[in-house]
Amino acid sequence: MLTIFEYIQKHGARATARQLISQRFKRFAGLTLSDLPDTVELCAIVDSLEYQLKKDSADKEKIKEILSEINADFLESLIYE
Repeated sequence: MLTIFEYIQKHGARATARQLISQRFKRFAGLTLSDLPDTVELCAIVDSLEYQLKKDSADKEKIKEILSEINADFLESLIYE
């Protein structure tokens, strides 16, 4: 298994952000990023995480903070609105 830094080196920050978010959705609801609609809110989280990974991929607390935005209310808004 690759570390976040290694994954960024191999696949880029955008793909890494998408993978981390997809893993969060999978653990949280059994869904992946490709199962969800492409919304402005979802793109904003991907953009935010990509920016953080480019800026400082070692700041695990900031990465966790961004991923914590993915919760039941966020998922519900993606699916039902």
